[in-house]
Amino acid sequence: MISVVDSQREILLSPTGTNVWSGQIPQSLNSAAVTWSLAKELYGFNGPYWIIPMSLVIGMVPTTIQWLINKASISFGYCTGWLVTTLNY
Repeated sequence: MISVVDSQREILLSPTGTNVWSGQIPQSLNSAAVTWSLAKELYGFNGPYWIIPMSLVIGMVPTTIQWLINKASISFGYCTGWLVTTLNY
């Protein structure tokens, strides 16, 4: 530990540091830990960021509709008919 402090003295005393010696990674891990610990308060229905998990549900709706249309068109046999020629397959 003493050899690291002695050899990196200028960088450690610098207010900006470097990407290795600035404490950026521990600070990032700390921020992530705080966010996950407050997930219920932040991302719950009464939280300020409730739209973020809700956007996953909102995004699943059109995808599910497209998947159902695809499954219906294959089961009705449209995949070999007008759907293929319409989509230029």
